[in-house]
Amino acid sequence: MNKTEIRVYENMASLASAAADTFAEIISCKAASGQSINIALSGGKTPAAIHESIVMRYPDLPWSNVRIFMGDERIVPYSDKDSNYGMAIRTLIDHVDIPSGNLFPMPTSGGSDDDLARDYASTLEHTVPKNADGIPSFDLVLLGLGEDGHTASLFPGKPSVEEQQRLCISTTPGTLPPPINRLSFTFPVINAARNVVFVASGEAKANVLATILKSGVASVSHPASLVLPKDGNLIWMLDKAAASKLD
Repeated sequence: MNKTEIRVYENMASLASAAADTFAEIISCKAASGQSINIALSGGKTPAAIHESIVMRYPDLPWSNVRIFMGDERIVPYSDKDSNYGMAIRTLIDHVDIPSGNLFPMPTSGGSDDDLARDYASTLEHTVPKNADGIPSFDLVLLGLGEDGHTASLFPGKPSVEEQQRLCISTTPGTLPPPINRLSFTFPVINAARNVVFVASGEAKANVLATILKSGVASVSHPASLVLPKDGNLIWMLDKAAASKLD
């Protein structure tokens, strides 16, 4: 059974700081075992602020044990302003001592979108330890939340939301900008993680958060509600603005 928590913070700064603490705690606990720590990052402004807090407060984490993946990506060069991995490079990777062999970005060139998704699924299969169901199981998956209820690049109304076999899929964009094709983890991978942390800030997220968290109903119309780790922890980390319509 999964354990779900909702944590609310005064503002974006305190949210980013607390999320950095959670990130560091998960890494430190797993590092004590001497095993690799497999983490999937998200894109967006809130994750960028978390990365910057990690760099400032935890530069000496055992980065040689950390392996970084991306939970979703826009199919653009990493140098593009819309690249999730490019953002991770600028705000985190370039500032910590992590070996290049521990970095596993989603491919964004060299084949069709479906080919790229298959390539990354193969990377997950051969790199990340599997759970009892044979699905790669991350130590931590960081997720953001769209105003339309999407998470990763799993959008309402897209076939990707109901995908149960593939580990990684390609998808056309949803209704929110930018209008760029994407790659994304599927729900089987997200829900196999030991820890899933949602981070959301700002009043624009308040309505969708209230719909998801107050109803408690998993619905394809709000894909983020389908994040229900089978044997892991689910933590919602929100600032007061985002949580303003919760009880």
